Amino acid sequence: MSAVWVIVAVAALILLVVFWRGWIAVWGGATIGTVVGVLWKLIGRTDWNTVIKVAAVGTLLGFGADSLGRIANRLRSKA
Repeated sequence: MSAVWVIVAVAALILLVVFWRGWIAVWGGATIGTVVGVLWKLIGRTDWNTVIKVAAVGTLLGFGADSLGRIANRLRSKA
């Protein structure tokens, strides 16, 4: 794994620790990413690094979705 993917995986782990409580989009993204990664591993015969990469990207996408929801709530409360 290259240094970029190591940084992405560490960022995903930090996000999971920060958002430990509650079922939010970060955990949903991590779950979907893990499921997709494992299916890709089983069907496509890739290595386990691919599973880690897909789970990390899913976590970051979940964080993005959660952030957009928080921004929308903040803008709605100010209007």
